[in-house]
Formats: sequence, C-alpha cells, structure tokens
Amino acid sequence: MICGMTTVHVRANQTTVDWAEGAEFVCERTPFVDNLIQHGGLTELEGIDAPDAFETDRDLAYEKYAEASHEIDVAYSNVDSSAEDRRRAELALEEAQKNAASSQKDLTETRSDAADTIAELNADLDTEPPKPPRTRRKTT
Repeated sequence: MICGMTTVHVRANQTTVDWAEGAEFVCERTPFVDNLIQHGGLTELEGIDAPDAFETDRDLAYEKYAEASHEIDVAYSNVDSSAEDRRRAELALEEAQKNAASSQKDLTETRSDAADTIAELNADLDTEPPKPPRTRRKTT
C-alpha cells in the first residue's frame, strides 16, 4: 500500500489540457494541486465522500493474499501444526485469491472505462470549432 499519500476531491474552475471546466475528480494532493487550489484553478470540495484513489480495498486484497500465503508456508513448515490449522490456512488463501482476482478485474474494468472516457474527450476536442484568431493591438 502506498503510504503517506493523501487525495483531494476537487472541481476544475477552468479548462486545461488535463480537465474541462466544471469537471470533478479525485487526485493526489501535491504542491502543484495545492497551488491551483490557492490561486483559484481548482476548488476543493469538502464534505463530499470521495473514494481514495490511492488507498483502496484493492491494496488490502493483495495484502491479505500475501499474509495468507505466509500462513500457508508457516502451517506446512511447522511439523506441530494440525490438519485443522493447515485447512484453515488453505481456506484463508483461497478467499484471498478470490478477493485479489476480483480486485484485478475491477482494476481492469476501471482502466477500460478511463480509456473510453479519454477517447470520448479527445473526440469532443476534435469536433470543437476552431477559435477565431486573436487580433493584435497596435501600440502607439
């Protein structure tokens, strides 16, 4: 699990290369993001439950899998462990494997959804009418 990272739920106050004005998203809190919040480029949305993008149940599933794998190793390497201890460790590993597989499936679906969203946004950008050229002011 990535430790020490915090996330923030924000709304974009302007259109940039990365987001459209009005878009709401969760991102890592960095000095860059804090600067944008401070200067009005982003608005921090407080009091809204936002999923933490960096510390998720997905991470927990892999931690439990690692722990269950270790328990299996311990149960089978210890000559004093009972058949019941070994079976309990095997069941814990099976459950952890199912959870890890489910988390991987969720991650794959999320990545696919993100790719679709990016493709849609890029298509929208391609269909926008060109902006009129700026006229230069003459200085006297």
